[in-house]
Amino acid sequence: LFRWAKRFDHCRDNPCDRLPKLKRKPPPVHPIFSLVEQQALVNGCSTSLLPDLDRARVLLLLDCGARKGEIRALTIGDIDLRERCVLLLGKGSRERLVPIRKEAVSAIDRLLLQPPLGRTLLPTDHLWFPWHISQFGDGRKRGDRVWPERKWSDRGVHDWWKQRVAAAGILYRKLHNTRHTYATDLMDADANPKDVKDMLGHADMRTTE
Repeated sequence: LFRWAKRFDHCRDNPCDRLPKLKRKPPPVHPIFSLVEQQALVNGCSTSLLPDLDRARVLLLLDCGARKGEIRALTIGDIDLRERCVLLLGKGSRERLVPIRKEAVSAIDRLLLQPPLGRTLLPTDHLWFPWHISQFGDGRKRGDRVWPERKWSDRGVHDWWKQRVAAAGILYRKLHNTRHTYATDLMDADANPKDVKDMLGHADMRTTE
């Protein structure tokens, strides 16, 4: 607009020169979980009322960098123990296969052999599902019923995560920060940025950066 105004003698001075310079914000630094904290999250599952289930959940979450919505939708049939990978349904209904480590595979295999409260887990069942806790007069708690056929609510997953962080005895960070941790660990291992983008399910490389 100024070039046009100057060309036709409407204005000689650029009014934008009088504006203060914009302060550019540095790119955000997302807090991540250190290796020690990741292990504390796994170890903290021993205090859970369903320790094998929560251990499998935490290991899988740390291994695949999934969003909260993705783990809520995850079913047993989406986990391929033989090929050591998990199928995630991301934004825009985009599917992606993400490899998982042997420790997570072993934890899920154990869970299938010894299902929570004796309820056999079917391929259509969810891994993050609601369950009922009974509390006795002496303060003891016991899980007495599970509903793997139901998808856990967003609030249910949030409360579960708060319990896991508290049991680990570490500083609270959102569940989504496990995703940033996953991406950072991949980059620290010299992974190809494009491969990181694909494993995170990003549509744009700038989001990954």
